[in-house]
Parts: sequence; C-alpha cells; structure tokens
Amino acid sequence: MESGVITEGQISASSQWDANHAAVQGRLHFKAGRGKQGAWSARTNDVNQWLQINLNGYFTLTQVASQGRNDHNQWVTKYKVQYSTDGTNFQYYQEQGKDKVNVK
Repeated sequence: MESGVITEGQISASSQWDANHAAVQGRLHFKAGRGKQGAWSARTNDVNQWLQINLNGYFTLTQVASQGRNDHNQWVTKYKVQYSTDGTNFQYYQEQGKDKVNVK
C-alpha cells in the first residue's frame, strides 16, 4: 500500500471521522499535509470499525503492518485480519485453529 500500487479506489473503511481522515490515509507511512491528517480515523471508536483493501485477485500475503497516526499519540492496540474471495463472505486469518490477534 505504501508504494501506491494499490489505488485509492481499492481502499475503503466502515466509516471515517471526516474527509481529512479518510480510508486512503490508512497507507503505511502516510504523512499529514495539505489539510489531510496522518491516518485514517473511524467515525466511532469501537470494535466494529474496519479498513478494507481490495487486491483485485488472489495473492499470498506474507506480512501485515500497522502504525499510529503521524504526529499524534493515536493508534490501534489490537486487530484481527479477515479475508474473502468474493468480497461478501469473510473469514478470520487463523494460526493453529484460533483467530490470530495482532497486538501492538
């Protein structure tokens, strides 16, 4: 995502605080500037918020990275990764038969 190979149209979210905190600002190493904040921020702070990346095909992912907001002490402390082959039915990524929880 950081390189820009994934387009803005491939990035969506459950909500956004406002246009200056949009899903496309969820890119790794996104910097604040030109009225944009240094991160995606959901409208509601609860466990039902999500950031979705449509890869437009089948890929093997070997890493998922997250970071806090540029220039502010705001970050997600834990999250789970889900995947889908049809964009409708999602499954949690699991290790040893249990949902993998990523903790920061």
